[in-house]
Amino acid sequence: MKNFARDQGVSYMEAIKHPNLSLSYKSHKKDVKTKAKQDNFEYLKKSAIEMAAHLPTGEPSNMENENIIIQTEEINV
Repeated sequence: MKNFARDQGVSYMEAIKHPNLSLSYKSHKKDVKTKAKQDNFEYLKKSAIEMAAHLPTGEPSNMENENIIIQTEEINV
């Protein structure tokens, strides 16, 4: 935009109002934001998959269940 303004001999604000540049600028900003959102989603997705890989896969034993119940009862007392 600054280059266009300089080449045309108009101010930056006048260049922004130019119909072709305005549409191009808005489209570019939208694409940049969309790309950032997609990158952030992919990062979060990858992190969630990595964290899920470290979770225990089996059912907890009865002893583990009893310990959880006892701990919960102690907290509620």
